[in-house]
Amino acid sequence: ELLSSIDQKLDNIESEYGPIVYTELQSRLEETIKLFNEDVNSLFSSSFSSYRPKAKSKKKEDSDKSKKPKYISAYEESKKD
Repeated sequence: ELLSSIDQKLDNIESEYGPIVYTELQSRLEETIKLFNEDVNSLFSSSFSSYRPKAKSKKKEDSDKSKKPKYISAYEESKKD
């Protein structure tokens, strides 16, 4: 619907104002889209590059161990040796 509306307005601009204004408008739209794509790419690359899975903290490991039954913890400890 939006593209149809833009296309209709561009047809009116072309017939009313001539090809010079139409080509200027087209170049500005292309520049706007290019800048938008650069911004989105920059945002995605900075977001994904700054994301790193956090290592388990010692406190979290201790709480995980406390949830295990003692016989499982004892078995795991015997396998480490």
